[in-house]
Amino acid sequence: MAITYNTGLSAQSIQEEGVDESNALIIGASLNNYFFEDDYIFNPIVTGDAGTLHLEGRYNYEDINTLSLFGGYNITVGNKLLWEVTPMIGVAFGETNGFIPAIESTLSYGAFEWYAESEYVVITDEGGDDYFYTWTELNYYPLDWLSLGLIGTRTRLYESDLEVQYGISLGYHKGNFSVLASPMNLGTGDTYFYLSAFIRFD
Repeated sequence: MAITYNTGLSAQSIQEEGVDESNALIIGASLNNYFFEDDYIFNPIVTGDAGTLHLEGRYNYEDINTLSLFGGYNITVGNKLLWEVTPMIGVAFGETNGFIPAIESTLSYGAFEWYAESEYVVITDEGGDDYFYTWTELNYYPLDWLSLGLIGTRTRLYESDLEVQYGISLGYHKGNFSVLASPMNLGTGDTYFYLSAFIRFD
């Protein structure tokens, strides 16, 4: 069973577990942790899904000390080859203020899952520069409880000489809980460790 820990309960999981997608309220919460040599950043995310409605709140995502809130629409296409996409509109408040069109997407087939979340931050602060952010994962589930994956991301959350960050990942999944561990940028001077834990309530 594939679980998309960043966004909540995937449509594949709903089908496998027999959840009534049209009526179920599904709450997801994740805590993403970035461990650097001389710093630490935490990034909590809370999601709520009821049928096609998707709500999401993030902190320390677009920038440090910044809260972002999103509303979106869940679309699911396919069965064995399953595509889930959620276009969203959001706003950011704090160190960075702006308007954010965004999209989250998952493509699943058998033991493979590709996930991506992307956004374009339109800065409303005077003199600020708009920017594009993306996080993508390609995961393989050799066992129901185990995932192996690749990560690529472009972010402004922390200073780096790399335009695109990359990593390998190892995930553990049990029921409504998942944890993902990933060393990032191995072989460079920008190496750090990423640890994410996700739980859902339905």
